[in-house]
Amino acid sequence: MHIFEKYKFFLKIPYFTMLLFFICMAVFFIKINPELQYYNSADLWIKNSEFYRNYAFFPSELFQKPWQIITSIFLHRDMDHLKYNMLYLIIFGYIVEYKLNLKTYLFLLMSIWLIPLISFTAYWIINEKPINYSGIGISGVVYGFMYISYYFMGNFVFNKTKFSKSNGFWSSFMFALFFSVLTFLIDFSVSNCGGGMVHFSGIAVSAFFCYHNYYKKEIIV
Repeated sequence: MHIFEKYKFFLKIPYFTMLLFFICMAVFFIKINPELQYYNSADLWIKNSEFYRNYAFFPSELFQKPWQIITSIFLHRDMDHLKYNMLYLIIFGYIVEYKLNLKTYLFLLMSIWLIPLISFTAYWIINEKPINYSGIGISGVVYGFMYISYYFMGNFVFNKTKFSKSNGFWSSFMFALFFSVLTFLIDFSVSNCGGGMVHFSGIAVSAFFCYHNYYKKEIIV
């Protein structure tokens, strides 16, 4: 029992994180990758694929195809898009699922799933983007998990483990914010603004999540 407790971090299976991972992988290799080979490029695939048209997230079709809210996060543009998202999902998703109780984890997951899509839609409306403006990928969720993971890393660095310990909260909060925004800025420099909005929204939602839990004096670990 003592040995199990000592190594339980490595033994716990992150069921929901693995479920997201395997769905993304299956969709890409079973459906998307063959289409990418057929169209020869991601840009041509996006422009011509009926599958993309039906399951990517188009703000202009939100009410006609509401299922895109769910399906779009499982689609990825190409192998690079997939591999980086999956790497970060496995690392950060596991940390978050391990540290949070199930109810809190699912609430956070839904928040960083849906709110970035709302911000993406707002970006489309405000900037008067074309009707075929669309988005895919699980980046919003990944960035949300990343912030929470950095927060827990900050807890470890500052030797604090509870949101209710005020001395450690702001140190961990700013630690997570610094590294999350740094990652965002590096990624933003090589991505379009719409994608950047989704990434930043994931960070913002998770930062608010930490702040809210601190002021409610709730312990989520």
